[in-house]
Amino acid sequence: MTIVFRGVITFLMLLLFFRSMGPRQLTQFTFKDYVLGVLVGSMGGRAITRPEQAYITFLYGIVTVIIMQMLLSYLCLKSDRVRRFINGQPIIVISKGEILKNNLKKARLTMNELASLLRAEGIFNLSEVEYVILEPTRCFSVMQKSERSPVTLSDLNIQTAPKELPILVIKDGKLIRAELYRYNLTEQWVKEQLLKRDIKDISEVLLAQADSSGIVYTCLNNTNK
Repeated sequence: MTIVFRGVITFLMLLLFFRSMGPRQLTQFTFKDYVLGVLVGSMGGRAITRPEQAYITFLYGIVTVIIMQMLLSYLCLKSDRVRRFINGQPIIVISKGEILKNNLKKARLTMNELASLLRAEGIFNLSEVEYVILEPTRCFSVMQKSERSPVTLSDLNIQTAPKELPILVIKDGKLIRAELYRYNLTEQWVKEQLLKRDIKDISEVLLAQADSSGIVYTCLNNTNK
């Protein structure tokens, strides 16, 4: 019973710790996040598997790491100097199509690793690249040469209406009235939109999304439409 209690409390503390990092993915973690994550994970594991030791000791340690995470995140937001010291700086490894060997060494990357990482970004020919920047999260930002950039509607002087985020209006055959009220939509409007797709009843719809142009997606029971 003691282990179960410790496990629940430790899980909640670890959840609080990772929530304090904000909505980031593992690939967006900085060195600070990894170090603190490993530290709090190690303490959490010991807190659960060592019932002979006082749990309050581990709890103090986990709370201390959570406070450190919040404090360092705040300092990084307020000070560029602190952020550069803790998280590091972006490193330009390719500039104007030329590989910067010194920066490549500073990033501790080999030519093969660079080529492999670029292939993961969909770039197989180095001649297509203008700039490559290694971010503090160890992710790559790639700028292709202008002649390799895809043509956009603005390049063709074609004006388009701004896009809006679609909202969920039907789920499991039921209207989500809160979303309808928020965007000044009515049940009658939804029914009219569904009739345009030959759907006679809302209960037939598993999921439906809409924007200002109308219903943009519907999924029927076992049928996509």
